[in-house]
Amino acid sequence: MKALRLLSCVLVLASFACGDDAPPEILIKPSLNAPVLLDDQLVFVDGPQHTAALLDVSAAKPSAKTRRVDIPPGAVQALRRNTADEALILCAGERGDADTDPAPATLVALTDEGKTRKYELGTTPFNAMAQSDDGRYAIAFRSGPALGRTLDNPNELIVVDLQLAPDAPGAVTRKAPEGLGHTLSRVLISPNMRIAGEDRRLLVLLSAAEVTLFDLNHLERRATIVELDATRNIDPQQVVFSAHNPTLYVRAGGSDNIFMFRFEPYVNKDDGNDFQPTINPLSGGVKPSDIALFGGATAERLLVVAQSSAQALVIDPDSSKTTAVPLKAAAQHILLFNAASPRDPRVQTRALLYSDAQPGLSFLDPESLTTEPSDNVEALNLNTPANAMIPLLDEAQVVLLQPNSVSLLNLSQRTLTPISSSGSLSGAQFDAARKRLWVGPVGQPWLGSLDLGTGKTDELRLDQGVDRVLPMLAQDRLVVLHTNPEGSATLVDLEHPDREHVQRLEGFFAAAL
Repeated sequence: MKALRLLSCVLVLASFACGDDAPPEILIKPSLNAPVLLDDQLVFVDGPQHTAALLDVSAAKPSAKTRRVDIPPGAVQALRRNTADEALILCAGERGDADTDPAPATLVALTDEGKTRKYELGTTPFNAMAQSDDGRYAIAFRSGPALGRTLDNPNELIVVDLQLAPDAPGAVTRKAPEGLGHTLSRVLISPNMRIAGEDRRLLVLLSAAEVTLFDLNHLERRATIVELDATRNIDPQQVVFSAHNPTLYVRAGGSDNIFMFRFEPYVNKDDGNDFQPTINPLSGGVKPSDIALFGGATAERLLVVAQSSAQALVIDPDSSKTTAVPLKAAAQHILLFNAASPRDPRVQTRALLYSDAQPGLSFLDPESLTTEPSDNVEALNLNTPANAMIPLLDEAQVVLLQPNSVSLLNLSQRTLTPISSSGSLSGAQFDAARKRLWVGPVGQPWLGSLDLGTGKTDELRLDQGVDRVLPMLAQDRLVVLHTNPEGSATLVDLEHPDREHVQRLEGFFAAAL
């Protein structure tokens, strides 16, 4: 095994002696749960030390040294910016005291070269962040209890336009929606929607019994607030956007209805908005647990399942006509896919219905329902429920992660291949180029692989137990992180996944460029 090891004597100040009694000084102690994965860098964030560290794993002989970047105090969340090779780091700032100046809340955009753009958000702290699927907008908001400031409006939020420079007009917009009686529970940004002759993105805010909408094209306009239930006993939990019409659907805990929002042109002289939503409640059975849309622009349908009832519902939103399809076991989740089936060679939309509480699976063909219930559903038994499901839709396969096992489900043939495991599996990585699945049992010094074409299994022994497996597929590598306060990782060459070609990086939390 090739190893890149750092002598402790180069990791400490010159005043210390070099030897076993001179441990390395740990310069970064990651405080956030996971690093941000860029194309060829790992970004570790140390909030208490106001530091981000970039580890380059792209080189043929990577160095176990990190590039350190100062960030504002109070880092609370970090994620990769959608469609860009940047990390977004939300910092809550600090109030200051007699010895420390106050620092504003800040959103930092960090490039793979260690360069930063800092968007100042004001003195109000925020602890959660959402972003649009195209990476243009980031939303900073409050999640959970009050953050302990003199005055705290839990519904304040900041819209950051990441396409603009931090000091450009309109780059940072503060909004405080009126009428919200409860703290925000979720923030979403719609895909592009054609409304009133204009392409727009909607900012969707969920709170108890309410849905609040902002037009991101016109943030100067007031929010549209829709009250779903005057008693405030329901909790909006899921939003699904139509790909064909200016329509969205809201599923709420505590309600049997699915709320359809359809946006139509309407000039409101009071708030300046040029559209309004019309709300149509659709009956979703008993406590629906998941919803999905299928069909084209002129035949879009809503599929609903409820964990408390062994049936699926197919709803025509235009007519509210509902078709109930009996299931052998209650389903909690929906996975839509395009494939053939054993009884139908046509490639079309089909649905896999499943529950993480019950071991059964159900296949449903929602686009070709018949009057005979047995023709609509095919059941497949499992020994244990799936803790997680990883779709490999390009391969028409799904990986089921179960307690101490992995199962490979062929969606077209509807066959199940169980593969046992000696440890608890918390995640898996799919290498599409080589059609290989990789799993790392947490805490164990092994990395297992499954060839999806042949069913062959292999394993690679590591020198330390697995903490996290990260895909660097553009570099034909996996990065296996180990639990070590000094920083430890194993780089696996996916073209040559053996001990001869792996590389070890040691001490990168204690060594900087």
